[in-house]
Amino acid sequence: MSYGPSARHRAATCCRSALIASGVLVAVMLAGCTNSTGTASVEPSSTAGGSPAAVSATSGRGAAASVPCCHGDSIPPRTTSSAAPPPLLTTAEGGPEVVEFGAPGSFRCLANGIEGQATIGWSVPSATSVTVLLDGKAPATGIQDSLPYQIPAGPAPGVGSTIVFPCDSAEHTFTFVWALGDASTTRSVTVTREAAS
Repeated sequence: MSYGPSARHRAATCCRSALIASGVLVAVMLAGCTNSTGTASVEPSSTAGGSPAAVSATSGRGAAASVPCCHGDSIPPRTTSSAAPPPLLTTAEGGPEVVEFGAPGSFRCLANGIEGQATIGWSVPSATSVTVLLDGKAPATGIQDSLPYQIPAGPAPGVGSTIVFPCDSAEHTFTFVWALGDASTTRSVTVTREAAS
């Protein structure tokens, strides 16, 4: 079946008319959806039965668009909140405040008799970094083939770290230095080996 020039012309005219009619309908809808400030209202429109069928939403230029909905529920406009970051908790000297700190008073040698370990927990919400020292030296981070090493249980603000060390001394001192910019806060704890039972 072939279309002559008049059939093509009629099809193009029909499509153009439908496009224009759609544009006019949208313009009329938009004109009725703005409030006194010129922005879109958030009032749901109603269908013939009186139940909500669409809600107006604001587009990038302040024009409103109708968003159809289903089951009679309106779709609320998307809002974003710009929540302020939490306040920094600092000491009088400007270092990060230690909110919680927990350490055992003693340690045991593990079953192999070679290793001991201690788990120290903390909450220092404003810390940007932490340095862990075992008897004044920084142990390696992550499980290692040789002792000592530490296994962090989270980032600097918390929740703590487990330090694994040789079980050849009667006591060990753990020092933690949390930093916030150029300021720091330090805590130290000494743990002693429990007597073998």
